[in-house]
Amino acid sequence: MKMLTDPSTGVVRVAPNVSLDREKQPSYTFTVIAADQPQGSEEQKRSSALVTVEVSDVNDNAPTFTQSSYTAVVPENAQIDWSVSQVQANDPDEGPGGMVSYSVAEAGRLKGKIVHSDDGHPDVNEL
Repeated sequence: MKMLTDPSTGVVRVAPNVSLDREKQPSYTFTVIAADQPQGSEEQKRSSALVTVEVSDVNDNAPTFTQSSYTAVVPENAQIDWSVSQVQANDPDEGPGGMVSYSVAEAGRLKGKIVHSDDGHPDVNEL
């Protein structure tokens, strides 16, 4: 069980030595039972409540490319702003931690511009 309930206070906690991962399991639903004293007697009364715990996301995953490498062929007379290739990476995190942006790590002798998009609108950067 990933969650524990303190029997005297009703505080629900993450169990010891347990790690939560929203990408693997985004929520936990379980029933908590409250019982009065004396325990085990015929007079004991019980009630239950359904508890749902939503796991909020943190930026714990790096983007991964859909391919390990990309190859493009460009004619030597290619015009400025010629579309060379398109790369794609995905990040399973939610919110800002899951937004992917692209840039050239090392331009070397390359001269010109690169177009990238992190919001669906192209941005042009000088190399």
